[in-house]
Amino acid sequence: MRLVALFSAKGSPGVTTLACCLGAVWPAGRRVVVMEADPAGGAMAYRFGVPQGPGTATLALANRQGAAPVAGPGEGFSSIGSRIDITPHIQRLPGGLEVLVGPASGESAMSLDREIAGMAALLATGRSDADLIVDCGRLSRPTPGQLAILQEASDVLVVSSAEVGSLGHTGGALSRLCDIAGRGGSMAQPRLVLTHSDQSDAAGAAEFLDVPLAGAIPHDAEGAAIACGRPGSTARFAKSPIIRASRYLAGSVVAQMEARDACLAGGAALAIGGSPYDLSWDTEVVAAGATAAMVAPAGTTAASGTADTAGAVNVDLAYAGPVEPAAQSDPAGFTVPADRSGLGEPAVVEPVAAGALS
Repeated sequence: MRLVALFSAKGSPGVTTLACCLGAVWPAGRRVVVMEADPAGGAMAYRFGVPQGPGTATLALANRQGAAPVAGPGEGFSSIGSRIDITPHIQRLPGGLEVLVGPASGESAMSLDREIAGMAALLATGRSDADLIVDCGRLSRPTPGQLAILQEASDVLVVSSAEVGSLGHTGGALSRLCDIAGRGGSMAQPRLVLTHSDQSDAAGAAEFLDVPLAGAIPHDAEGAAIACGRPGSTARFAKSPIIRASRYLAGSVVAQMEARDACLAGGAALAIGGSPYDLSWDTEVVAAGATAAMVAPAGTTAASGTADTAGAVNVDLAYAGPVEPAAQSDPAGFTVPADRSGLGEPAVVEPVAAGALS
């Protein structure tokens, strides 16, 4: 299981919408589940007309069985054993996407956050065959479960709008997380996803915040509405700007996952106590013996692969970008077929099943 965490600093830049879109275009052949872990309360139940349970709350309750209390600021519970079974707690949205629905009530969600703190590590290391996309909502305090998810995630995406105030709050949130990492907390370097913007705006925002850019999500009112549960055309949605941008982002995230897997399969170990990133948050660090080729699977290029004085190899990955419909030969399935007319219209309450739009 690989854990991908999404969060924002302020406002509603579209974290839940983006999480669902990523699940809808996740590469075929990789199972994915979208999990709500927003301490302010979930939105999926209301958006898609599904029950609030089973979901994240029933998973936490089941995790209590055979669990021991954890002493410390977050308290909560820690599971005994090395496996957590999410399958009985999954629901399917009308389009087929597998989700762990969170409670809509802010009070219930805040109480659940403490329980999530005790099972975050198992969610990240469990032997499930599913990748887990976690909607962490707005960064809050004190929220030990939200922080634990961010610390355990192999990829952390901070979602922000291009509005100046939103970028300012995002910078503050990133500074807070950097302080946590500097105090010895293991955490992947957050990457920026800028919504309602184009690539040039996003590049400028990433430079301003001094973080890597994961991608830009353009303004797409029609596509976003369908992704939020409103009826619409499957064919139009499959070709919409929000889905095309989400596909690029999903490809980038999965490419990094495969890079780490290839590195470990080649006999290298991740440095800094198992953290996938150096605490300086400059480049990805892998142990001595890894090469650029080992961390550059299909769809990526290795910008560098030089060994430092300690024998570690610092490698920056760059996703090669989306494949246009006219040249769909990517075996990973990152693209929407050029013709989706067979799906019929008007027809869907999105998000659809993982990989169905890939």
